[in-house]
Amino acid sequence: MREPAARLGAVSLGVAIVALAAGFAHRQNAERAVIATPRDPAVLDAPVGAAAPERGRGLFTDLGCARCHSVAGAGNPRSPLDGVGARRTAADIRARIVGAPTVRNEIPASAGRAKQNLAEAMSLSDLDALTAFLSTLR
Repeated sequence: MREPAARLGAVSLGVAIVALAAGFAHRQNAERAVIATPRDPAVLDAPVGAAAPERGRGLFTDLGCARCHSVAGAGNPRSPLDGVGARRTAADIRARIVGAPTVRNEIPASAGRAKQNLAEAMSLSDLDALTAFLSTLR
């Protein structure tokens, strides 16, 4: 008599644990789904908010963008960004900052990896500010 009751108890406990784990995983994934990342297509197409270009200028320095790019002669002269705001839309600038799939074939693979790593570490407000700054370079 004890053996069937023990089996029933063990099975019930196992089902309860699996159900709780599934519920917890669903809740965690649902929360993550509403958090946009800089590489999300919706973020790349979103208009640049009222981000301050001055903050973006500071981020350009703080994030080490000058290792590969230059602005007004400061930084690596190999890839100058002077005039980029006149040549590209804000959405294109944003896509290039994060190394989006739409521009990946236009940039070296090593640069694409570096940009993707940067995108993972960058907040959306940082991306907006950096895009706003680069858009002012005319």
